[in-house]
Amino acid sequence: MTETKLRNNMWQYVVEFLTKTTFIASIEEYSYTILKEIKNYIAYDAAHLISYSDDEILDFKKINVLDSTIEDYNNYYQQQDIIKRKFFNEKEAAKSSLIIDYREWRKTEFFNDFLLPNKFYYLCGIDIHYENILLATLSLIRSRKSGDFSTVDLLFLNRISSCIGNHIYLLREYSQKLSSNTSFKNRQRERIQDLDLTPREMEIARLVKSGLTNKEIGERLFISKNTVKKHLQNIYNKSEVSNKVSLVAKLHQIN
Repeated sequence: MTETKLRNNMWQYVVEFLTKTTFIASIEEYSYTILKEIKNYIAYDAAHLISYSDDEILDFKKINVLDSTIEDYNNYYQQQDIIKRKFFNEKEAAKSSLIIDYREWRKTEFFNDFLLPNKFYYLCGIDIHYENILLATLSLIRSRKSGDFSTVDLLFLNRISSCIGNHIYLLREYSQKLSSNTSFKNRQRERIQDLDLTPREMEIARLVKSGLTNKEIGERLFISKNTVKKHLQNIYNKSEVSNKVSLVAKLHQIN
């Protein structure tokens, strides 16, 4: 996507990205989906998403990054990572060309022995937070041939970061509740049987679970978007949830 197109349609693409990702109820699937979908808006050659818990690395999802590269970084090169030292646990997106002087950086061992062999040249990313809790770091990488990231790319990352943080936090909270109570799932199954959803509400619930938007559901069922919203509100009330994300999470647990 061109910089001009992203700038002129920023909020449209932010909403589009969030619609494609925030219905996901699995933390594993969500991490990969973020990396996959963001490429539709910000071009990159490689990317990774590192998840944290109490400042310790919890998980590492990657695209076009070799396992050996991760091993080399963890075993040696992270100690030389100037960007991490200068810009870690911040709430605004940043890119390498704004943080460091490339004339000096190109003289370093980190640049010549680690970045260049992996065809990493321009770096861009943001630390994902829920309130003041660091949850993850999203990093995008380009080769020199692909060119630098733009300030519009940074703006897009800033726009989506809080929603990503909220969703990761929600998924973790939900997962912890499930793991801390082995009978939770069975109780949910028993309660759902008494929700008394109408046939139309059951149909809409299934379409919501499959990831369709309100507009797409309306088109599929030949009803208006407002009618879909009214049915969803009834489903929320009967399911004892307050939003679509929570509903999808619950539906994944009972089916």
